[in-house]
Amino acid sequence: MAAVNGSEIVPVWEDGVAYGSWPAPDLSQVRMLHQLFQPAQEVDGRWLSCGPTAPAPQDGRDLLASHFLRKTQDPGESERDRREFAAVANLLDWEAHDELVVLGRRYRVVRIERYCVFSGGLPEGPHAGDHPSAPVDAPPGYGTDLSRDAVTTRAATVLKDRLRDFVPGGGLMPREVTADALVRTALHRDLVLLPAGFQLVETRDAGRRWGILLDHHPSPQRAHDALLGHFEARFRTDVDWNDDTPAHVRDAYRRAHEACATDRMPTAVTVLDRTYRIARTIPIVRHGIDGPETPRDTDHDPYPPPAAQAQQAADEGQLTEHDDPDLIPPRPTPDDRRFLPGARP
Repeated sequence: MAAVNGSEIVPVWEDGVAYGSWPAPDLSQVRMLHQLFQPAQEVDGRWLSCGPTAPAPQDGRDLLASHFLRKTQDPGESERDRREFAAVANLLDWEAHDELVVLGRRYRVVRIERYCVFSGGLPEGPHAGDHPSAPVDAPPGYGTDLSRDAVTTRAATVLKDRLRDFVPGGGLMPREVTADALVRTALHRDLVLLPAGFQLVETRDAGRRWGILLDHHPSPQRAHDALLGHFEARFRTDVDWNDDTPAHVRDAYRRAHEACATDRMPTAVTVLDRTYRIARTIPIVRHGIDGPETPRDTDHDPYPPPAAQAQQAADEGQLTEHDDPDLIPPRPTPDDRRFLPGARP
């Protein structure tokens, strides 16, 4: 941890334990984070990701549409196939679909559960076995096998057994969320453990409640870089959002940035009244007889597809002078429903 209090900065690093010696945690130590959603395609009976992850189902659909749009620019595709990819991308611009069949290949938006192990009230940090970091230039989220365990240790097997019937419930959790989870866990009994992820979290109340900060990351180094970027944004003077930030706050974040910008990254850092940590997350995909789980009806999904949203704004007269109604794509034709599973051979 690097503590920034007044003028004193004391970096402290936590090495963690080797992955092979990691014991499977008791469920009382495990907390569920918000889900992620990732586009995937079936290739030779396995489900491979074809885009990065996103925090909401519609974001996952948008990423799948982006994958199809990239295929329209692929010189290796025939003119006919490019037209098919353009048509299915347009369908996703207007309608929310989590499963599609394009040119005989199945695609879907996959739901990824995430868990974090807590010990002594603190979220678990990176393991020694998680280093070195993933290549910085590697495209995120492409080609990950969502059908095969990334880790096959005995501890991982025990953890999956413990999480198989895990459902959110009690407290402020809506009953419909628990009921939906009970149905889905009964239908998706196989759990696949994906490579560990890393999430920035923060607290302002001595660790009693930890909040999610920014995106998740595929390696500790990526999370560390994001934390540095967050600190830099808090002390910059050439941006509007810092106009009212007191000088002592900007100075504290500047010194935190300097303390953490080292070859060896701290697991946590305290700046004034906030503590930031890099938390290690356990991503899991539930599988049923037909493949990986898709978004649930009760998953938070606040936005409609982009073209439908733009058309609604146009109908309600909410477009601004910078919006061009002519850019709203044409509505799908009835024939475009051929991409829906079971529509036709």
